[in-house]
Amino acid sequence: RAYAGLEASLGEAKFDLVILGEGEERQNLVSLAHAIGIDGRVHLIGEVPHPENWYAHAECFVLSSRYEGWGNVIVEAMAYGCPVVSFDCPVGPNEIIQHNKNGVLVRNGDVKALAKAIAQVLDDGKLRQRLITAGKKRAGDFAVGEIARLWLVP
Repeated sequence: RAYAGLEASLGEAKFDLVILGEGEERQNLVSLAHAIGIDGRVHLIGEVPHPENWYAHAECFVLSSRYEGWGNVIVEAMAYGCPVVSFDCPVGPNEIIQHNKNGVLVRNGDVKALAKAIAQVLDDGKLRQRLITAGKKRAGDFAVGEIARLWLVP
């Protein structure tokens, strides 16, 4: 729905929506894309064992989960230089993302705000670059060496 809403902010979307992963909502997503007329621009890729190339070539990574324990995918996207827009779930994204510093958080479930935030990231080159640079730095906080150091007993 947010992707379809981008047309209101950007005019006709000039890019496709790619959804990685597999789950029980697949058929519902296919049906929804068809119902709102975007099925030709939505690609459900399925399970991808090594998503690095997808992150590296994406214009924006969007986490539209309304509930998230911990967003590994957020850190992965940041590490590969992909700006992140996410719903501000009860836990998870806001533990990684500092709003408008290394990513963009929008009110959980607010699809119009999500579309607006995506459009802003795609339209504003300075914001995009700032999010990419700060996102890569933030991803470094979760590197194996950094996490291991926190767990080592002095």
